[in-house]
Amino acid sequence: MSVLLFQDLATLPFLVAIPALARAGADLAPALSWTFAKAALVFLLMLLGGRWLIRPIIHSVARARSPELFVLATMLLILGAAAVADVAGLSLAIGAFLAGMVVGETPFKHYVEDEIRPFRDVLLGLFFVTIGMQIHAPTIAASWQAVAVLLATILLCKPLLVLALAPFTPTHPGVVLRTALSLGHVGEFGLLILTLAMGHGVLDRAVGQPVLAAMVLSMMLAPLLIRWNGVGVKRWNFFGYRDNLERQEVRAARISEALEDHVIVCGYGRFGQHLTRFLELEGVSYIALDTDGDRVRRARVAHKRVLYGNAGRFTLLQSVGVMRARAIAITFDEPSMALKIVRQVRSHLPDLPILVRAADLSDLETLEAAGASDVLPEALETSILMAAQLLLVLGVPHSRVEEHMDTVRGDQYRLLRGSLAGGEMTGRTVREYPEELRTVPLDPHSWVVGQTLKDLDPVSCRITVVALRRAGIRVPELSMDTAFRPHDILVLAGSPQALDSFQARVQARVRPDTPPVDPRQRGD
Repeated sequence: MSVLLFQDLATLPFLVAIPALARAGADLAPALSWTFAKAALVFLLMLLGGRWLIRPIIHSVARARSPELFVLATMLLILGAAAVADVAGLSLAIGAFLAGMVVGETPFKHYVEDEIRPFRDVLLGLFFVTIGMQIHAPTIAASWQAVAVLLATILLCKPLLVLALAPFTPTHPGVVLRTALSLGHVGEFGLLILTLAMGHGVLDRAVGQPVLAAMVLSMMLAPLLIRWNGVGVKRWNFFGYRDNLERQEVRAARISEALEDHVIVCGYGRFGQHLTRFLELEGVSYIALDTDGDRVRRARVAHKRVLYGNAGRFTLLQSVGVMRARAIAITFDEPSMALKIVRQVRSHLPDLPILVRAADLSDLETLEAAGASDVLPEALETSILMAAQLLLVLGVPHSRVEEHMDTVRGDQYRLLRGSLAGGEMTGRTVREYPEELRTVPLDPHSWVVGQTLKDLDPVSCRITVVALRRAGIRVPELSMDTAFRPHDILVLAGSPQALDSFQARVQARVRPDTPPVDPRQRGD
């Protein structure tokens, strides 16, 4: 991210210079000098104006508490800054950039970012549409050799430039090579510079067309470069990259050789650090893996058992003793990498407990289907803890708060797992039949009306009553003595066969003599 940001900032001098090049003629040096002097003056005026003029205006607009007025004022600021830059002989993009810097210094930065996100998405799409409209296919087809040469030049020279910086970084040269290949494509700001140059006549369109095509093709190849660069670098052992990985594994094996029944923690960020703290308090041995070199160094100084390495490599997990581990915990917020680890570990160790942190509920089903033992949705758990703390502040007894937490957790996780084949986890026991959720409305003439949940006896039918909804509202405290009313809606969980039988029983007008139990669901 830092390299990509640096690339974007490096385009600013070009955005300043291109309008000057279009007007310079023979007096190139004086024109560029005067343009950069004006740019520096505009930068200074915008920064001072943003501090002493624009910031108070934004504050006064915010006090009006009108979202529409705030968005209009922000757009006026952006367009005004672009107009000032245009009057000074600079590009409109420079003015918009300066406006963003000014707004970013205000306390309303995140609010503005959320409000203008729809504009950003539309304009970004419009930008790429205009790029596509500028490509003239016949011209490119006539000069395909030039396009190929330019594409090869881009994919060769840019990685070489990144490699030239390798001596100034503490990173292994093999990692630098992978980084260089990942950055081998042209960024969208390069397209902006090219289109600006063609628009001002600095670059002839006949010349710019092959360059534009080569840049677009490099962006199309970017996913392949990012996805497969590691395979090539490792296979041909560039800069001893494969040897370095093997040394990591040998070192990891040496450090963890004395560990037995330990826990492997994948990721040593804040989440992983809190987790290992609890393990230390209980005297449970662990070893953690992380790809942040600075974080690993700080942990080693603090005498923590943390190693540098990518937990997505199963060979590294084997080196830290995954075959004799007691459990593995995946704490980082990268669903694709977590899914890869779960699948690799589960394919070799079917019974090893795998706990996974999930930032979003949408990842829960995928991770559980891959074989994760427990998936903890961060958003759900955080909301439960916050609600519990609020109840404690309001004076609710601690025992009742814990009861509410258990109820919400049970309902929510049951709802999340209800559509999964393989059943609901009950402690460490897995039901032997697929479970699903079903809503059953009560007919006003059903025998159930006026009866209680105890009279229904769902346990004997292998049914779990998840919730009861009445007049569109969930009954907060459902107990065995809750009496049913007409048009109540039962939310049930169970196997399809058990649900069919139970639904027929509930919707009957006359009470059946005995609860129908599917013989396939009997314990005997």
